[in-house]
Amino acid sequence: MSQNGDFWDFFNNEAAPRLALREKTFRRIFEMLDLIDGPITMVETGCARVAGNWEGDGQSTVIFDRYISTRDRESVCYTVDIASTSVSECKKLVSPRIQITQDDSVHI
Repeated sequence: MSQNGDFWDFFNNEAAPRLALREKTFRRIFEMLDLIDGPITMVETGCARVAGNWEGDGQSTVIFDRYISTRDRESVCYTVDIASTSVSECKKLVSPRIQITQDDSVHI
């Protein structure tokens, strides 16, 4: 499937079983990203707000963090959220590879 076996182990064993209806879409996103050579830049509007809320907000920021962290050293993910509480909570859930900004995504 991919050269990013560490990510796919995480996705198949931890994330996918918890994502409910979102599992197929997330799977397809990462299958497509695996086709791109070299570092990638991801941009997300609205960050993960609550730890473990897999069926709710989908923990996309957490999944994106795991993906880029296991992919290479250069890929990055930018996420923006208007709510300061969301930004604060997200910072607790992800690594420094995720660049989190508090602002209106339309402005950014």
